[in-house]
Amino acid sequence: MAQGYTRQYPAQNSGKTVNRFVLAQSAAGTTIIAAAVAGKKHKIIGVTLTLSELGTVKFTGTSDLTGVINLNRDAGFVIQPNPTFIWIETGVNEDLSIVTTVDASAGPDLGGADGIILYLTEP
Repeated sequence: MAQGYTRQYPAQNSGKTVNRFVLAQSAAGTTIIAAAVAGKKHKIIGVTLTLSELGTVKFTGTSDLTGVINLNRDAGFVIQPNPTFIWIETGVNEDLSIVTTVDASAGPDLGGADGIILYLTEP
């Protein structure tokens, strides 16, 4: 099933605490990157991600935060980290999640996504 963990690091030049979520999905599905925090938003500032099979990725809060991103087998993408530029953000009091799907014709090894997601939690 979907797995991951979060660690916090003080950003050296921004004065903000950067959360680092390590994504390791054993199968496609929904993984909560960060649970809702009262009065705050989760803001993605960097991503490195690969998908093991032909499939899709999208980021969600209460609703979709991105469109569907199509990826080929063993393909991925990078959003260059920058703690002063917000790429994607949830609404206030929302979970931040990643949703992955894989093409069912890929065979029995329906792996998920792996990567690192950097985000801030702030008003």
